[in-house]
Amino acid sequence: MSYVDVIRDQIVEQLESGKKGLDWIDANGPSIIRTALNMYLDTVLHLPVPGFVTDRLANEAIEKMHEATKEIRKSLDEAERQIAYVGSPDRLRAAASAIGDKVVTPARGLASGIVLGKLPSTSPSNWNDGEASGNYVRAVDGRDDAVTAIDTYANPISSALDDLADAIENYYLALLAAVVGVCTFILSMVETILSLVGVITAPAAIIGVVGMLLGGITAGIAIFQLAVTAEQNARSITGGLSGEIPDWPRVLA
Repeated sequence: MSYVDVIRDQIVEQLESGKKGLDWIDANGPSIIRTALNMYLDTVLHLPVPGFVTDRLANEAIEKMHEATKEIRKSLDEAERQIAYVGSPDRLRAAASAIGDKVVTPARGLASGIVLGKLPSTSPSNWNDGEASGNYVRAVDGRDDAVTAIDTYANPISSALDDLADAIENYYLALLAAVVGVCTFILSMVETILSLVGVITAPAAIIGVVGMLLGGITAGIAIFQLAVTAEQNARSITGGLSGEIPDWPRVLA
């Protein structure tokens, strides 16, 4: 199991908790708001306010409450979408290591050994039969540049894979922090709404709760911003790999 799989499980747990909290608010918030408002008017102010007036006041607050929970729920849905597939940083790093060990390092060692001066068979004193010998020399000449090019183009790929692995882990850590922030806010709102019961300053308290819920939308926006930032980082890392790899030199001129 990769490190991000563990983080993903933590995010899933937080999302489940947050959605349950939103469900509770949507289900119980309206009745608590109505009860708190009616109790304030009837038992505190002793005002004979018509039912349609209190209903209108309560409905406005409840509507705003549902608007807020709907928007916050969108952010949790977005987080759930973002973790539907978890890439494996471990596999990326393994691939980067394989490219380094099996491509880059051998290429560096090989390049210095396939120059004409280090290949006795290309020396005229060992083999000089005209055209055949000349063709062989041309087949060898320049191969060190070609092998060096393997190093030149393979090494950035290896580095990019390592960078992508780091970016994936950092992204999921940031997403976990954002989700925890939103879900903690949701649970605090559950407690705040529960505290409305028996509050003698119900209208102010209700306005405060709705305002806080609407303010919670800002916390959810961070989740959407993370997706944009992650995509930009990925493009930045892979952007350096768009160069054209040169053709292998022809065997014969």
